[in-house]
Amino acid sequence: MLKNMRNEQFSVDVFGNKPKIKFQDKIFNSESYTPPNKIDFKDIKLEVVFKKCSKKFVNLPSLKFSNMKSELGGDSKTMLCFKKIINEPSIIQNNSTQINIKNNDQGKRIKDILYNFLDKTFVDFHESYFRKSSILDNFNILSPHEGRFRVICVYTIKPSSHKKERLKHYLEVVLLDPYHLFIPSKLCDKDEITGKNRLLTSVEAMNRTYEQVKDYNREFSLENIN
Repeated sequence: MLKNMRNEQFSVDVFGNKPKIKFQDKIFNSESYTPPNKIDFKDIKLEVVFKKCSKKFVNLPSLKFSNMKSELGGDSKTMLCFKKIINEPSIIQNNSTQINIKNNDQGKRIKDILYNFLDKTFVDFHESYFRKSSILDNFNILSPHEGRFRVICVYTIKPSSHKKERLKHYLEVVLLDPYHLFIPSKLCDKDEITGKNRLLTSVEAMNRTYEQVKDYNREFSLENIN
C-alpha cells in the first residue's frame, strides 16, 4: 500500500532495447487444469504473457480502485517496478500466490474490478485460477517478499493437440495494480497528530490510498513508459 505518495518524476530508459513482453489473447480449454491448491510453478515450464486488457488503466470510484498515474507522471517506486516487469516478465511468477475469491463483500469487489478488464463469463469460469504477484521495488530491503506493486494474472493451460505435444502453461497478466488497491491489506502508518505508529485495517488503508490517487487521470503505457 502507499505509505507516503509523492509525485516524483522518474525517467527510465525502458525501451533502449526491444521490449521483452509478449501479448496474447487466446482462450484455452481448462479441462486438464491441476487443482489450484496443488499448482507448483517450480515443477512446470511456465511462460508469462500479457493479455490485451493489461494495457487498460481505469479509475473506479465506486470500488475505490485506480491504476492510473498523475499528470506529473509515475512516482519512482512505481516506475521502477514497471521497468522490472517489462525488462524481465518472468519475475512475475516469483511470489505468485492464488487469489481466494470468497463469497463475501471483498470477493464481490474483486470480481467487479475484474469485470472491467475481462468478460464476466471468463472471470466466473476461471475464478479459482487468478493469482497475484508482488514486485519488489528495492526501497525496503527488510521486506524482500513484499512490495506495494501487484500484478494480477490468470493461470491457463493450452492442451496438447497430439501425443507428442506437451501441455503449455501460461501466466497471463490481466491487470497492473501499482498502488495495492486490488486486494488491500493492513498498513502500518504514523498518526499525524500523535506521531505514534498505528495499524490501519485493510479498509482504512484502501480508503487512505485511494484518497491519494483518486484524481490521477493519465494512463500508463506498456509500449512507451514515461
